[in-house]
Amino acid sequence: MKRIASLVIALALCCSTAFAWRFGDVPTTHWAFDDISALADGGLVNGVGGGMFSPNTKFTVSQMSQIIANAKGYDTNANKGDYWWTAAVNYCLEIGCLPNRGELTPENYDVECSRELAVYMIVNGLGIPADKTAYNIEADYIPDFGLVDMAYRDAVLKAYQYKLLNGVDENHTFKPQNGLARSEACAILNRAGYTTAAVKPTTGHGVTNEEIINKLRATGLFTEETNLQHPKSLDEIGNSKVTTLYFIAKERKHAQLTVTVNIEDTERGGAIGITAKDFVSELTYTEDTELGVPNILDENGIVFCDRRTTRSHLDFYYNKDGKYMPASGLSYSSRQLLKQVLNIIYPTQGDKAYADFMNAITPPHTYANGYVYPSAIGWYDSRAFKVEFNGGYRLYVGALDRKETYDIAMAKPMSDDLQSYQYMKKGEIDSEHQYKGIVEAFELTKW
Repeated sequence: MKRIASLVIALALCCSTAFAWRFGDVPTTHWAFDDISALADGGLVNGVGGGMFSPNTKFTVSQMSQIIANAKGYDTNANKGDYWWTAAVNYCLEIGCLPNRGELTPENYDVECSRELAVYMIVNGLGIPADKTAYNIEADYIPDFGLVDMAYRDAVLKAYQYKLLNGVDENHTFKPQNGLARSEACAILNRAGYTTAAVKPTTGHGVTNEEIINKLRATGLFTEETNLQHPKSLDEIGNSKVTTLYFIAKERKHAQLTVTVNIEDTERGGAIGITAKDFVSELTYTEDTELGVPNILDENGIVFCDRRTTRSHLDFYYNKDGKYMPASGLSYSSRQLLKQVLNIIYPTQGDKAYADFMNAITPPHTYANGYVYPSAIGWYDSRAFKVEFNGGYRLYVGALDRKETYDIAMAKPMSDDLQSYQYMKKGEIDSEHQYKGIVEAFELTKW
């Protein structure tokens, strides 16, 4: 195994906020001091030894690949090759942020990284965070845009539009074929909001599906079905079939929260899904035989609103306190059951998984750009964890120790990995009534 190059990329988090002060060649007056400090504190970059950072040294393709891998949480130590950078380069090739430069040799990949390639790798490997504002900047804003390789032009223009770049001079010149200095790379990454090395997942001894099934049964809170009418559960996989157990919440207040567990150890087996609808109509309405219109039931099955008395088609969703009353998988009661399930699946890190869910569903993320919900992706107790929204939520739990599912999820920029559902914004219905915000309605201040 070749020794790691002198310009190492940090693989561990640095905790001290004063870390960059130890770089003798990065005084507080340096133009990129704040950028270098942010990335050094977050563990994305490190010094070159001797208390120096070497801000003007150019990054290599291999080093840029390692930064992408660190920011995405890819464990390059688990997939070592002939060189210290082999796993990182392979990862960037796989996720499509590094064009194939041929055989994995130092001559092809351990070479200076051009500015245009570095920007391409950052934009396509990490993406643009959803909270960044795009400005109306066209190609003619960049005087040497015509010199940018055709393969990199979209990424370079996007970097200018989102203010990750503004050029090397007052004319906004880019100089695409020049090398990218370490200080310049830190500035771009900091502007993009990428300063921290993600925690790298490790495999271990998590809870097996059999243990999870037994613990779900022991709660007494679920009815149990096998395969139901789910044709995908019966697909042939090799010489076997996936058997899926469905655990459906018994109590009305839990709004049919469902846990599906694949019990066959096949390519598609082993994964676990948790789903809950935001609105469960079969638990919400009861027929009014007099008028033939439904009354509305609360989560306990009690009529709380007579349809005949409402002023609009939305009034009946809420009680006088503004609480969202129909059976909902997003209600406080249902969320508490979800927390219990996550603590079964993730026995030591269930609270972290639940926090992922909470952060994905609560402001300020919930209403970013109008209706967008972010995903949440994590790795806890040797299983992948992913949250998606679409008329409720779906939590995907990967098979035990099967890190490929986590790597696939992390391969896409978070901003592109969303499932949106268009709940109505707050707004006037009439002069006296307003929509209740979804956060208020679902009591998302209670966890």
